[in-house]
Amino acid sequence: IKINNIFSYLKRVDSYVKLEDSNFIQPEYINFINNSKKFVSKNNCIQLFTNDVGLLYLLRAKSCTKYYFVWSVGSKDNQIKMIKELQNANLIISNGKADNWELPLKDKLYLVNQYIQENYTEIANINGFKLLERNY
Repeated sequence: IKINNIFSYLKRVDSYVKLEDSNFIQPEYINFINNSKKFVSKNNCIQLFTNDVGLLYLLRAKSCTKYYFVWSVGSKDNQIKMIKELQNANLIISNGKADNWELPLKDKLYLVNQYIQENYTEIANINGFKLLERNY
């Protein structure tokens, strides 16, 4: 135990708080964030169809629906509610790195997945993350 660490605690916390996000995330996320900003900046909001909820923070974007953590949607009624709210979403991010927790989202949220497949087209694939844009 180093006693000096106790006295330098506030200074060390302050230095960590001021570090860039890139100091804490994996390279593939950094690449995705840097290369997707041009798509995200064109939209008022984005919708996630991935369990990587940290992307909203890293992209400095808001969610188009109240369903920012899609893992918890689950029920058929909630899927129908989410689909109604997707009317506001022109951009969806899917196929995240954290989607292997359990049952794949495309199977768990089969109604939402079907809606997305019918109404969105893939416009970019960055490090495996898919950017989907509403069909017009």
